[in-house]
Amino acid sequence: MVSWKGMLAGLAGLAMLGLAGSALAQEDAGPGAYSQALKGKRVVLIPMAMGFDLAQGWTHYIKKEVEGFGGVFETRDPNWSVEAGAQAITELISADPKPSVLIVHTPDLQSYSKLLKKAQQAGRPTGTSWASSRPRRWSRAAARIRPRRSA
Repeated sequence: MVSWKGMLAGLAGLAMLGLAGSALAQEDAGPGAYSQALKGKRVVLIPMAMGFDLAQGWTHYIKKEVEGFGGVFETRDPNWSVEAGAQAITELISADPKPSVLIVHTPDLQSYSKLLKKAQQAGRPTGTSWASSRPRRWSRAAARIRPRRSA
């Protein structure tokens, strides 16, 4: 048999969870803010090669999100060639229209470091993906296009 005190405590707990959830929902800028932040932005992915499942997965999900919010998504396929990847990055730095964000899968930390620094100096947020640096570097680039909360 369930006691009244237990039921009241459970209902009070559920009410507190509901209030906490509604407070979090009020802080979320929502899809409209993301749509406004990504509308017309050009995001380019340069993987090591497009012929393997990791690059295809990144391409699918990033394209889905960017195009879903009104942006333009492109890829460049260097096909395991560091020289072709460097050429693609160089072309994108001087391209018109310039990409809003470059996402680069690097074979190591040094291959594209000077080019990525040049891209950042040109005002292009860059995100690199390499074993130990993926979350931190991508989050810095993504933070630059993420919508800001209004006060």
